[in-house]
Amino acid sequence: MDLSGFVRPFNITEASYRRISPIAHKDTPLSYGLAPSRFSGPEVTTPQGREAAFGVVYMAIDLETAMAETLIRQRSAHPNMRIHRQTLRDHVLFGIKTTAALNLLDITGPRLNRLGYSLEALHDSKSYALSQELSEHAYQATPVIDGVLYPSWHSFRNNIAVYPHALSKLTCVSMNKLTSHLEVLDLLKAYKITIYD
Repeated sequence: MDLSGFVRPFNITEASYRRISPIAHKDTPLSYGLAPSRFSGPEVTTPQGREAAFGVVYMAIDLETAMAETLIRQRSAHPNMRIHRQTLRDHVLFGIKTTAALNLLDITGPRLNRLGYSLEALHDSKSYALSQELSEHAYQATPVIDGVLYPSWHSFRNNIAVYPHALSKLTCVSMNKLTSHLEVLDLLKAYKITIYD
């Protein structure tokens, strides 16, 4: 698959991209696991069991998208949804910027369709097969591709999945408790999500 026409340099120099992680990872803002995910490598068998061939670091363009991708997982208001206050306390918010341009596979807008994929298929909730297939092509590409710029299924704003070999191009510029952001409470209200103890 020829991806050369879909790759562009990408810098995060103004407002940082956001990443929500469990507080246990507060000292390792760019850590990642090998559990299969949307743009990880496909599942393979290793001495440790079944895991992704490679992991990725996910980031979102803003707090709302980061919340939607990790904790809310809804496109719109959902009056029956609740979230435990301790869940909010157990997460931190990182601000991430670039120290050098990332060469990203850009599948935002009409580019995804030109590659022969649809947004619905790429975000299939039952299978990661198509998104992992596309990501594996990007991961193995020459010249090197550093990750994927893609639209969030929840907010339609941009997310980034960065491959391990490109993490040296990223730096964490902030780390705060999720509960220290008033915007978090405003977002939960907007989505009609109840906080309970």
